[in-house]
Amino acid sequence: VTGTLGAVVSNPVDVVKVRLLADQHRYPSTYSAYPTLWQSEGLAGLYAGVLPSTLRGAFIAVGELATYDISKQELKTRGGMEEGVGVHVAASLITGVVATTVAAPFDI
Repeated sequence: VTGTLGAVVSNPVDVVKVRLLADQHRYPSTYSAYPTLWQSEGLAGLYAGVLPSTLRGAFIAVGELATYDISKQELKTRGGMEEGVGVHVAASLITGVVATTVAAPFDI
């Protein structure tokens, strides 16, 4: 839910960022882009591409939630690591790789 909600809330910012990166002269400033976009394209313009962004956010969240605890447990039981900073860092690194991997199809 958090990944999905974050993607929906931040989508207008992402739309403006992508458009400014593609053509920096399209809007006079970042702040003027929002009302201009609203007037020319309406709500649909602000939320262009929201479905892939929402799915990406959901997949990242699921990948993180499903991986961290399992990784941490496996590192302690099979890897012989003890509770502490090391096991948290290792589990976080594994989780980051999994989250990046499940998000990759949405980034293409």
